[in-house]
Amino acid sequence: MAKVLITGGAGYIGSVMSNFFLLNGYDVLVADLLWFKKDAPSIYQDNPRYTFVKGDICNADFRDNLLK
Repeated sequence: MAKVLITGGAGYIGSVMSNFFLLNGYDVLVADLLWFKKDAPSIYQDNPRYTFVKGDICNADFRDNLLK
């Protein structure tokens, strides 16, 4: 199964990209710091191929864990 990481994925463009990749059979991992929103996007939370993690990709430990 193909996988994609979308950084800043809680915003409008990230949501559109998540939808595109989910519809095309990808596993989607979204990472976002949620600066502009207080909650993780819930539109795809019931999709088993969608995962959201809150964090800052500028943090090396966080980023390295995402890429494992």
